[in-house]
Formats: sequence, C-alpha cells, structure tokens
Amino acid sequence: MTKKRRLSSSLPVKVEIKEENVGNEYLMAKGRLKGVLKQLTEKSSDDESESSDEGQIRRRRGRRTSSPEPENSWDESEVVDVRRLPPPSKAFETRIPSPLPEQLEQSKNNINLDYEECPPTDKNTLIRNHLQRWVKVKKKWIEASAKNEERFESSFKTLQTIYNKAQERADES
Repeated sequence: MTKKRRLSSSLPVKVEIKEENVGNEYLMAKGRLKGVLKQLTEKSSDDESESSDEGQIRRRRGRRTSSPEPENSWDESEVVDVRRLPPPSKAFETRIPSPLPEQLEQSKNNINLDYEECPPTDKNTLIRNHLQRWVKVKKKWIEASAKNEERFESSFKTLQTIYNKAQERADES
C-alpha cells in the first residue's frame, strides 16, 4: 500500500507500508507485552498474599509505607530489603575547593603592562606555567570531590553489597 503525504513546504513523499510484516511484528510485540504484564501481576499478587497485613494497609492507603533506615554498622548478610539509603555522614560543605596559594597572592591590580620596563614572558614559559597551574587546580578539584563523596560512603557500601549479591545470583543461574 502506498500513501502520499505532504510535509510543510516540501515535495510529496511516498511512504510504503508492508502490512504483512507490520501486523506480525505488532502481534508479536503485543503478545510479549501481555506476557510480561501477566508475570508482573502474578508476582505482585504473590507478594501481597504473603504479607497480607501490609498488603491490606497498602490497598487502603494506596501509597508506600515507610521503612526504617539501615544502620551504619551492618554485615553484608543482613541486607535483605533496602528501601532507603542511609543519610550522608556529614553536613554539606561546599564542593568548590579553596584557591591555590598563588591565587591568593596575586592581584589583578599588580599586573605590569609596560613592556618597555619588563619584556613579555616567552610563549613556552607561559604555556609551561599554565600547565603546572592547571595540574594543581585539577588536583584540588579531585580532592574536594573525594572529600564530598566520603559523606556517602555508607550508601556506596549498601549499593555495592546489593550489586555483589545480584552478581552472585546471576552467576548461580
């Protein structure tokens, strides 16, 4: 079947649609979706029947029930059902590192632009100085980032444990 369509301010375009392939692909995709939805509803109904009290509360309220936060000191075998990650260990500080000592000493008012008095710096020297400076700046930013991420160490351990257990289950299958 051939259809002609006009796009705004353009020439007509012919679009060919093969109905046989579209129908089969559509039916296959529809069947797969139905299968997945059926599996999900069966699993959720099994979960609700196992915890009937909690399931009844959820059905009445229609929202999730809160769960206690995991403790900071726990063993990997204790992680069963984590619904919330632990809070950061420290209060938020700035993510921006402190300036380098050279930056504190320098002032834009102290720049000597009189080239007769002192000749301009060589191009290679400027590049070398800038590279050394930016290496230090990058190092300061990496340190500040690591310091900020230390706050979330317990969350990272929780996620790592969940990931490791999932990998173990996948390897066993």
